Amino acid sequence: MIQLKTRDVVIVAGWLACLPACAKDEPKAPYVAPGASVGDEAAPADQSGMATQQSTGTTTPSPTLITNDAQIVQIVATLDTGEIQQAQLAQTHARNPRVQAFAEQMIRDHTQSKVKGAELAQQAGVVPEPSDTSRALESKAMQTLQQLQNAAAAAFDPSYMRAQVDQHREVLNLLTDRLIPSARRADVKSQLVTTRSVVQHHLEMAMGLAQELQGQPPAH
Repeated sequence: MIQLKTRDVVIVAGWLACLPACAKDEPKAPYVAPGASVGDEAAPADQSGMATQQSTGTTTPSPTLITNDAQIVQIVATLDTGEIQQAQLAQTHARNPRVQAFAEQMIRDHTQSKVKGAELAQQAGVVPEPSDTSRALESKAMQTLQQLQNAAAAAFDPSYMRAQVDQHREVLNLLTDRLIPSARRADVKSQLVTTRSVVQHHLEMAMGLAQELQGQPPAH
């Protein structure tokens, strides 16, 4: 039989006494509903899945939202569709030749992005899955499109370019903060990184044009 020294007995007794208190501090695992998995999309901050920034009036996807690859593919496709539709409107309504050229590039780049996304999804066997985020983004893009359709002819160019600045800034944040970190497949993540570079370039172009149009009379 092993004989414990008095000092050892005191140490063991102190450790046993600590167990209940230590157990109280142990973090609990997050609750997962039956039939769901840890990677499933979490509940959004509100019914739209978007968090509103009252200072600017713009909206961005909730930072608590977790997406999977199928939802990510659908989100990017939704963003591409919205950009293409607005750019098509700009081609027929814009007066400034540089704004028209910008719209043409948006159609070209976002059409290419949409095709690559569809090819990637097919190769990876990923079926695009709608989510609160994709639905909220689609709704917001349609709202912007309607506002541009109702804009006065002289106000269309600056209105379109301001919308482009806001949208590309929002998409850049979405890619950086949520989509790229949430992507599970390496090929999906790689495509998102490429898309982020394109979006960054679009944002810089839009900001430059928007600044040029400030205070300028409408082109005839």
